[in-house]
This record gives sequence, structure tokens and C-alpha cells, in this order.
Amino acid sequence: MVTFLITASLELQPPLFDEVSQDFLDTILETRKQQYMNSIPKLIDFAKTIGARVFLVENNGYRPTIFDTLDCQVLYTDSNKYANTKGTNELLDVLSCLYTFQIPDDELIVKVTGRYLVDVSGSFCSALQIYNPDTTDCILRYGSFVDPTKEEPHEDCLTGLIAMKCKYIKQIQHKESDSVEYSWAKKSLELDPNRVQVLKGKIGYRMYSWHTKEITYRDL
Repeated sequence: MVTFLITASLELQPPLFDEVSQDFLDTILETRKQQYMNSIPKLIDFAKTIGARVFLVENNGYRPTIFDTLDCQVLYTDSNKYANTKGTNELLDVLSCLYTFQIPDDELIVKVTGRYLVDVSGSFCSALQIYNPDTTDCILRYGSFVDPTKEEPHEDCLTGLIAMKCKYIKQIQHKESDSVEYSWAKKSLELDPNRVQVLKGKIGYRMYSWHTKEITYRDL
């Protein structure tokens, strides 16, 4: 069985507020909403084609949101108030979903950052279509947003789109001072390499980032 866990945050962490103008902050927040509603319905439709369940987690507390109209279960957490990095928030949210919805340990968890646009015809989704639980424990792409050219197994990976069996995600050891990408990658390196499917090249998703002057993206 495959389960999609889509992470989302409709608000930015407070430390970021002083780094941008209010106009640009408003633009970022509105753009995030558009990205979510452009990407997530496509993911839900794809998940149905492979018989996967979909859960979405948003981390700014329970209240009515645009996600309530989507065809998936939604969990609201408060992690955005307590963790200092987005990656740490996402890992906390993923773990909250695993325990709240009592997902079986042998289930493959596809963790997706909800505002990144996933190409369902890309190599990652193609790997999910032929996924065999008897032979595969993890599907991932090593490298980073900054340097995606490092494709061989090492202690950095793309976590915007990654799949790992539930029991191994629960075993991830993470310190908030570390990059969460390193923590996911380290766990993958502890697994039987014959059961880890390493993807190379572009896997089929558009990752967005931003700084004080513009919103940027990279196709990975």
C-alpha cells in the first residue's frame, strides 16, 4: 500500500516577516495558495490511479482553510509555532500523520511538499506506478536544490518529493541544528542498498524558492 503525505503551510514563520516588505510578503502568501491549489488536486488524482491514500497536513493550527474542499483527509498541527526551520516542521508534521492516522509500518510513505508542482509523467511517479513492496523500501533522488548534479548516494537528498517505508521514517534521527535533508539521506544510507531505488536526472517536480526580491524556481 502507498500513502501520500502532503505537507503545507499557509503562513510563513515569524522570523521571516522582518526580511521582506509587506507587499512582497502578501505576494508570497497569495502565490503559495495558488501553488497549492494548482499542485495538490493533480497529486490526489494521480494517487487514485495507483490506489494510494492521501493525507494533507497544515501546520498553523486548526481553522477553516482552502484545503477543506480537497478530496483528502486534512490534519492541522501547530508545528510552525515551535520549530525554527521549514524542514524540521515538515518532518514533525509527517510523524504526526503517521501516528494520528495509524499508518502501518510497512506502508510506503510518499512525502510531498504541497506547493511544488509534480509532473505525474516524470520518473518519480513512474517509479510509484511499478512499485513493489517486496523489493523496495525507499525511492529518492540524491542531491540538492543548490547542487542537483550530485546524484550518487551521499548525505544529502531532495525531500520535496521522497518515498520511504513508514517504519524507517519513524527511525529518522534529526537535530534541529542540522539540515533535515541530511537526516533523510542518512537514514536512506542505512537501508539495504539493493532495496533503495535511486533516481537520477530530473524526477519531475518544480521546486519554488524566494528571497527579498523575487520568487524563483528550478525543475528537478
